[in-house]
Amino acid sequence: MLKKAREVATRNSKRIERTEVIQSQGVDFKAYYDAENRLNKRGYTIQSMNKNNPIKFHKNNSLEGIIITDSTYKDGGVVIVYFK
Repeated sequence: MLKKAREVATRNSKRIERTEVIQSQGVDFKAYYDAENRLNKRGYTIQSMNKNNPIKFHKNNSLEGIIITDSTYKDGGVVIVYFK
């Protein structure tokens, strides 16, 4: 998953600051919804999900990071990647 993060960061001239891992919880999209809730509480706007493609999140129209799902995006874990 972090390979995807590095690719997105490079394409957008960003560097990875930190990551947060949310493990699969055996319920469809639970890890994704938990990530979405964390980011919403921190004031981020999240783009729509498109299968297992990285999901960008912004604050003040500035790309701040991405959510990456594992290969089983529906019921798998996610990584929140914050950019510098």
